[in-house]
Amino acid sequence: MSKRKTQAEARAEAENTEKKQESAKSLDSFSLTIQKFLDTRAAADPVFAERLKAPSKTLKGCVAYIIETVRKTGRIGFTDDEIYGMAAHYYDETDLPEAKAPGTVKVVVNHVVEPTEADKEAARKAAQQQLIEEERKRLLQRKPAAKPAQPVVTASLFDVWSRKPPCKSMPRPFRPA
Repeated sequence: MSKRKTQAEARAEAENTEKKQESAKSLDSFSLTIQKFLDTRAAADPVFAERLKAPSKTLKGCVAYIIETVRKTGRIGFTDDEIYGMAAHYYDETDLPEAKAPGTVKVVVNHVVEPTEADKEAARKAAQQQLIEEERKRLLQRKPAAKPAQPVVTASLFDVWSRKPPCKSMPRPFRPA
């Protein structure tokens, strides 16, 4: 009974770890998108650029603030402008309460985020490993040997000449003398 419990716990722990990794990946792409927006806005607005440099404000805190604000609303989907507005609000306001770090969340980013070279290399290695495993499985699963084909029996003309007719009314084949 304890083995089953530990196996179930291990399975649940593995699923939880997988969800956390997926959550971290989605948060990374979300953070990159927010960072690009903030950099663009800072380039256009020097006053905002000064607020962006404030030591009490961090990108991690901004992301946590956005996620907490989204959770409070109870809505599922937001436009880009709404999210960017929350990010700008985080840096504009000085008296915002500290947001808790987001737990396991799934954030969908509708912008193309270019993978880094490290991500590309990791994906390439994973694909190669998967291909190797598939080929190994295919080679280990041998098909049963094919049964030898039954030889096809064909009658020769000599067989026909040597046979007797099946009934008396049938003429005998012509036999040269």
